[in-house]
Amino acid sequence: MNILIYTHSWFPKIDGVTIRYKNIIDYLKVNNNIHLVIPDDGNRSSEYEGIKIKKINGLQLPKFCRDDNPEVIVPDLRNSFTLFNDLKNYCIENKIDVIHISAPDLIIPIFHLVSNHLKIPIMSIYHTDVLEYLKISNKSFFMKIIAWLVHVTSIYSLFDCFGTTSSLMAKKIKDYKFYFSKEPIWILPPSINTDIFIPSEKKYTDKWEENTTKLLYIGRITKEKSIHRILDIMDESMSLIIIGYGGAIDSLKDISNKKNLNVKFIDTVDQNELSKWYSSCDMFIMPSSSETLGFVTLEAMSCGCLVSGYSAGGTLDLIKHKNNGLFFRSNNDLIENINFLRKNSENSLINEIKNNAINFASSKSINNSCDKLLNKYKELVNNKNQKDDNWLYNIFIEISLKLIIFFNQIFNKLT
Repeated sequence: MNILIYTHSWFPKIDGVTIRYKNIIDYLKVNNNIHLVIPDDGNRSSEYEGIKIKKINGLQLPKFCRDDNPEVIVPDLRNSFTLFNDLKNYCIENKIDVIHISAPDLIIPIFHLVSNHLKIPIMSIYHTDVLEYLKISNKSFFMKIIAWLVHVTSIYSLFDCFGTTSSLMAKKIKDYKFYFSKEPIWILPPSINTDIFIPSEKKYTDKWEENTTKLLYIGRITKEKSIHRILDIMDESMSLIIIGYGGAIDSLKDISNKKNLNVKFIDTVDQNELSKWYSSCDMFIMPSSSETLGFVTLEAMSCGCLVSGYSAGGTLDLIKHKNNGLFFRSNNDLIENINFLRKNSENSLINEIKNNAINFASSKSINNSCDKLLNKYKELVNNKNQKDDNWLYNIFIEISLKLIIFFNQIFNKLT
């Protein structure tokens, strides 16, 4: 099968979406021809073993949109109809059978138009809760309306399959009122590399302050991750290691220095060493309320961490309180979770929670998730081949998409 995958998150940027698509591509490329389309600002690799990469012109997300995410590269849509013809011809030349789009993204109407022209089935997985990010970042009402309109004009109901990564995120999408189809939102099962993320040697325990409760956060260090929630409850009896990078590092260092907290910042570490970091801490904390799933949460659980997660978004699909992890919604809740750990560290209760976490996470293998995705591709291709064309509807969709693309092009030229 010839599969075209589009994502704006790709190496050298490392985040949950990049790792998710790496895992998908590594699995699917064994028996399929994978064509990866990425926006490029001149810094992205042209090669990835076993697949074809097509670069399209990209640019940095405008500053008023990105806050502390300077590495976000989005497609350059100032010549949208030229881009449409380029992508259409690429699909024809490479006999693409199915198109898979990472959402949200401004390029979606262009791919809808390609799909409509060539009768290629198209699906999308919604990975990033942008509207929640804007809320956390205290963006203006105008910015929130613009973002919602971008979602509406992406016409997610046109996808042959529209999915996301958790049932809680699917409900949230429905609540946002930008998905108008009666079709249910498909759930791509969560997955991690269960060969790498296993209980491991406690190799790095000496990296934390001695005789303190060892707290850990791994992931992007940006405003929407709400890492300050951890710092807000810390005292001299705790130490925290933050592994990752992002634009919020300076502000977190300022908070740490002013409060004289035991906090260390470590840049990205080798993926094969992550399990040892997870296994070395006393508690992994996921403070973000905007996770569509939270891969690092699942990784931590798979490594036998005691996880304390903010009870919102996709985290709610992973943790059962005091069964395989802990929830918190306030500073007091998080302090209670740390005290719960301290009071029960010598008995079997903590080990029972950790073992339940391992059993839950170890079933979320990449193979299971990608097999379901591949079966969905095949289903979409078969359904498309059997579907009768409605020429009047197609003309209406064509005109609507071209108008949306035209206005998107004008908007991009102005910004």
